[in-house]
Amino acid sequence: MRHIRHSVLILLILIQVIGNASAYGYSDEEIEDNPYVQERIADFPATDPEILKSIEKRPDVAAVFGEIPELNAGKESFDFFVRLKNVHEKIVDEKALEGYLLPEGPVHSYRVAADNYLIIDLCRDGKKVSDETIDGINEIINRYAENESVGNIPIVYEYVDVFVFYYYKPIINFEDKPAEISEYDRIQYDA
Repeated sequence: MRHIRHSVLILLILIQVIGNASAYGYSDEEIEDNPYVQERIADFPATDPEILKSIEKRPDVAAVFGEIPELNAGKESFDFFVRLKNVHEKIVDEKALEGYLLPEGPVHSYRVAADNYLIIDLCRDGKKVSDETIDGINEIINRYAENESVGNIPIVYEYVDVFVFYYYKPIINFEDKPAEISEYDRIQYDA
């Protein structure tokens, strides 16, 4: 457990400190000239291809696709994480999953996990997300993954709780008839 916390801490430091050349503006030369960054990359943990099998057994997981390649600790696993991060960032920047996001779709959020896979958070609202919806999301992600040379990209779809608060906005009525209450507006908060 201590090793996992240590790995997550290193990962967070790497994301904040160095990121990657294209996303964070560091060139390969700048990385080579910085011993601190080199040390952090060297400490990057090896990937664990078996982790998706254990994740798939969790009750909140809707689907698992792809596989995590077996990569050595250090630069090899760090480069894979960077490519996953690039896929994620390009999808975000180009709003590629916008039609699948709440409130139109079931996707609450999506991100890259520290263990080198994409997580798609689905709204747990009592309804199962259709296979067609998941296939549509996979198609988009795979298209972006191909551009980053990530074959068989690992993706985990999991249900999360989303709290929805309702409130009403009264319409200010300047006439002599009673004020009406407008339709409900929804505000969503991540659980």
